[in-house]
Amino acid sequence: MASVRSNWSVAHESFHIFECIPPWIEWQTKQRASPDIPEAIRAGINFSIILASACYIEGNFERILIKNINASGEHSTPLYKRLIDDLRLRVSKTTGSEGYDEIFALVVGKKANETLREPGLWENIKTLFYFRNVIAHGRAVGYKLYFPPNVGGFWEEEFSGGYKKVEDFLLKKGLLESRHIDEENNWHYFSDDVADFFWSAATSFVEKLNKTVLPPA
Repeated sequence: MASVRSNWSVAHESFHIFECIPPWIEWQTKQRASPDIPEAIRAGINFSIILASACYIEGNFERILIKNINASGEHSTPLYKRLIDDLRLRVSKTTGSEGYDEIFALVVGKKANETLREPGLWENIKTLFYFRNVIAHGRAVGYKLYFPPNVGGFWEEEFSGGYKKVEDFLLKKGLLESRHIDEENNWHYFSDDVADFFWSAATSFVEKLNKTVLPPA
């Protein structure tokens, strides 16, 4: 790090890479509309739209928090400067809906979900991040199957974790008509409707968050 004189002032600039996401998703959606597109390619496009939706939210979370921190003004005390620098660092390391919800309470005075007061929308966002957390690491959809010792008995399944939460949510919303285990299809969760739902939730959430907690320019 370059040495900085103690009497120098400091300015913070940010360049928001997430701003390329909306036009990119619009382009991907147009490519997806081709009737000749293979099923795996369509699923891959929807996979990437879901990932990008979560990225778009996190980028805006950070931008809004940093703008609120910067809007607090400059204070000359060393303690205040250290606290503000530490807060900026914490924001830069925060990930996921729950992590940002907590730091929102510190910076803005309320958690993000309390600020918007739309529990349905917040449930959509939390589920998006459950989904992101499993697909971003390429996690398989896995089950445990239990078979009875007697011939003619019925097997039982155990399905839990991030995909279970997502599947229950999508079934409840009518975005899935059947369970993954009944279909045995790698692309079961990556339909156009599912991807469009999460992108719509992401843009609606960001728009409302900007109107509610973004400080005046």
